[in-house]
Amino acid sequence: MSDRTSDHAARARKARFTVDAAMGDGRALAPVPSPLRPPLRSIGTSLARGRKARLMHTAARLYPILRRIEEKLYPADKRLLLPADMASALAHPDVVERALRLFDGAWQARLIAVRGLDGKPLAPGDRKRAAAACGMTVAAAEQVFLDRAVVAVFSENPVMGEKLQGAVADVEGLAKVRMLAELDALTVEEFTKGLGTNFLQMLARLPLDQLQAAVKLKPYHIRPLRQILKNDFRKVLGWSPEVLTAIAESFHCVEQIRDLDEDIDFIEDPESIRVLGAWSTYDITEKVNEERRSRGQPRLKGRRFETDIGGLRRILGGTFADLVRRPPALLAAFGQIMHDLRALPGPQRSDRIDQLRTFAERYVEYMTPQLLVALKIIGPNNSRIAERDKNDPTFGEAINMLEGLWMKDRLGRKFFEGQLQEPQGASAVALLVRQFSEMKARGSIKGEAEIVQIVAQSDLLDGPLRPFMKLK
Repeated sequence: MSDRTSDHAARARKARFTVDAAMGDGRALAPVPSPLRPPLRSIGTSLARGRKARLMHTAARLYPILRRIEEKLYPADKRLLLPADMASALAHPDVVERALRLFDGAWQARLIAVRGLDGKPLAPGDRKRAAAACGMTVAAAEQVFLDRAVVAVFSENPVMGEKLQGAVADVEGLAKVRMLAELDALTVEEFTKGLGTNFLQMLARLPLDQLQAAVKLKPYHIRPLRQILKNDFRKVLGWSPEVLTAIAESFHCVEQIRDLDEDIDFIEDPESIRVLGAWSTYDITEKVNEERRSRGQPRLKGRRFETDIGGLRRILGGTFADLVRRPPALLAAFGQIMHDLRALPGPQRSDRIDQLRTFAERYVEYMTPQLLVALKIIGPNNSRIAERDKNDPTFGEAINMLEGLWMKDRLGRKFFEGQLQEPQGASAVALLVRQFSEMKARGSIKGEAEIVQIVAQSDLLDGPLRPFMKLK
């Protein structure tokens, strides 16, 4: 059978159930002879109260039909429509949602026909014409039940439910309302401070995937974001679901977001957020409480943290903003460097900070993920190197290798701008690092300082580099 013939057959198929004018009749019309009912129905549908009463009569008669349809479509353990009467079912938003979906599906499949005021069936999906049963458009009738479901969702917080009346325009919106109803009091307070008292309506208008991500945010995410972005806090609702989810899943304290400050608004890659969330944080609550005690101040009510994000911002100053826009692998590298930095004694730490600045100012733009792994600055897939082999290069030694390559005749800047960033360049550096580690194991490397000269001036480590030394 062709698609056209099948479609014609579907249109011609007689509906099994018809929602007509009689379905809206209440008990008062039961004893009235049929010929006299139409004028009385007209009076009923001319009044708002009468239309709503007829709608409820219609729904009560339609509910058992929808239950029968559900029994055909769902196994017993998946059914939601209650055997109780329709009025009881309205107290359960999930039941209302299922009933509305079943009605729409049956209407589209022509199992159910809805007659208009002229007595003719409405086209399936035509929600703009009034139905004979209640005198309301199908859209308006559905809105009544959507609003009832919203009230049921917020049964323990009727003020919130009242604010969302009319804000849910379709069945999909009910899923959003259920998510909003699960927000705890502190989250509601923070969203209210950031978005105003109409924040529920603003959240309800978000696409479902965006809302699913937004409601994952905790108060310790929302508070620093609204303090940083101030009047622009609503921009957060425009961030991608992936970024919002990464923030919710990766940041565990307010300091991580505060230390990123306004630069968080420029991070578009969710993987960058996850990498930054993996940077080390340090609980300094007891230290701060001790200082407060010495000043006669009370203890902190919560925990206080120090972050490597804040530490690097202090080291790099204005260039930190450029760094957070870099690819995730580079962010992972700086996270590793900052973590290792804290373990160094004072004099070595000062030298390492200088090397870090050199790396940020001179070499960052040439780094690829493969090159960072080759230099042993990070592990594969942006992972942190928890335990280094004693012969692996330290970050300082890796920087001195780069310095030597930069100064080496027939390599230098042209090598950095070209083949070093290609896979064969990273492979050559990996071999160079392996040879260096072998020299280090033999005791041939006396200190970090001589590495620059060994790479730049001698041929001891030239083997992997010779294919590239015709560039100048």
